[in-house]
Amino acid sequence: MNVDNDVLDLISTGQDNDALELHKQRTGVDHAEAEAHIQAAKQLTHEIVANDPAVEEIDALLRDRRKIEAIKVAREAYKMGLKEAKELIEERQLSLGLRTPGSGFSLFGFFKKSA
Repeated sequence: MNVDNDVLDLISTGQDNDALELHKQRTGVDHAEAEAHIQAAKQLTHEIVANDPAVEEIDALLRDRRKIEAIKVAREAYKMGLKEAKELIEERQLSLGLRTPGSGFSLFGFFKKSA
């Protein structure tokens, strides 16, 4: 089984049906086999997250709305740059239901002139 990163991204945000269709399209496997691959990928992802001590700390920080500290923990734990850690944390917020796509703060909206 080989599930590409785009499919894993869809799985991580709860878009299983989209992940299934994309996997079928990219691999040419039938529906039943693609479904088995998606379930195996979900199980593996769950096991990795469940056994990673940094995830528990990151989740606690996110639930306390301490995103910047969560990014710092991710950078240190996973040896990644700022951009990658920020993207990882934002994906984790989505998977925990603490953020919706496109819900970030924008200065452009803040500084709009009123008519």
